[in-house]
This record gives sequence, C-alpha cells and structure tokens, in this order.
Amino acid sequence: MGRLVSREEIQKIGAMMAQRGIPVHVWLPIMHLESGGNVKAHNPRGEDSRGLFQINLQAGEGGRWTPDFVRGLNLFDPLVNTRAILSEHWLGNTRRLKTMAAKADPAEQAAYMYRRGIRPRYTADLDRRIRYLATDGLQDLKNMYGVGVDFPFVPAQVPDVDTGAEIRTVEEDTTTRWWEVGERAAEAVEGVKRFFDRSLKRILILIFGIPVLIFAVFFLIMPGEVEKYVRRKMV
Repeated sequence: MGRLVSREEIQKIGAMMAQRGIPVHVWLPIMHLESGGNVKAHNPRGEDSRGLFQINLQAGEGGRWTPDFVRGLNLFDPLVNTRAILSEHWLGNTRRLKTMAAKADPAEQAAYMYRRGIRPRYTADLDRRIRYLATDGLQDLKNMYGVGVDFPFVPAQVPDVDTGAEIRTVEEDTTTRWWEVGERAAEAVEGVKRFFDRSLKRILILIFGIPVLIFAVFFLIMPGEVEKYVRRKMV
C-alpha cells in the first residue's frame, strides 16, 4: 500500500529544497518521475530503492556505492528521504548545484540534476520526460501536488527532521569521492570530444573551404576582371 505525499509535506520539502537553491521545476519533476509522489514507493527488483526520491540501498555491487549514513534511516518518511537526497552524495552536491545554477534553461537544469544528482538508469525517454515536466508540463504537475502561488515557504521555515541518526557530511564518504572522480572523468572526456569535434570542423572547413575559395577567385571572379581589362585595352 502507498500514500501520496501531502500538501503540507510538499510545502516542507519545497522549503528544504529552496534552502539548497534547488527550484521547484527541478525537484518536483524528479520526485514525480522517481516515485509518482508515493512516500511508500519501494523497488526491490535488482535494487532496493525507497521513498519519494527512490534512494537505492543497493547501489553498486553489494551496495558499495550507497553511503553508510542512509542505512539506518526511515526512508519512507518523506522529510527524512528529502533530507538524505539533499546530502553531498546526491542533489545537494555543491559542485552540481553551481553547475545547475549556471544553466539558464529550466529543462537543462532539471535534466542535469536528474542525471547527475539522482543517477537513474538514464534513457532518451527519461530525458524527454524530465524536460517536458520542467517546462510545459510543470503547471499540471503543480496542480497535481497542490503547489500554489504561496509556494514554497521561505527557507527560514525549514522544519527540524528527526532522522534517528546523525547525518554527517557525505563529503567524507569514500563512495562519494569515487562518484566525484567518475563524474569529473566523464566530464573531461566530454570536453575532449567537444574540442576535437570543433577542431575537426575547423580542419574540414580549411581543407574544403580554401580550394573552393581559390576556385571562386580564379575561375569566377578573375575571368571577368581579365575580360574587362582586355576590353579597355582594345578601346
């Protein structure tokens, strides 16, 4: 049995997200795609993902990519689940937040944070859906969860959440550091690819553009100039 997240809980979640600088067009579509707003959502098929943001207790072989601090938490409590997902290991990662803020397009912000901050089995269909929900589908999503014009509460009203265990800074967790190394390596590879793509385009322009330019000058422009010169001499 499940339970849909309440409006009061959504308001508190929104305040917690606002405190970390995550806009509603980013976290609400992510929450909806992960759990459909079901606070009791549980996926045990090949993983152990729980709660609103589907925190996976078995990420990697034997759960080695899951930070230790979440294991003792009641992830079916929507506020506990939200506080956990806002750690450095997931959405609350400082470097990801800065990268997200640098993107002007809401769809780009949502897609980036979903892929990097939640790490689902990302597909072209998920990418299409998150981009739609962050833009054209956002108002319908707000209506579904009761997000009105007074949303969210100011960050100062973030409630204390009793997690039952101290949530330490996950920057110290080796699994997070390894995820960071992997992400930075992937970004470096993408940067190299973009560099060579641009370089290849420039090389192709030089290889094919210069001969075309020479052809245009000598076979299209110059014959006309030669003809004009000959006519002037004949007069």
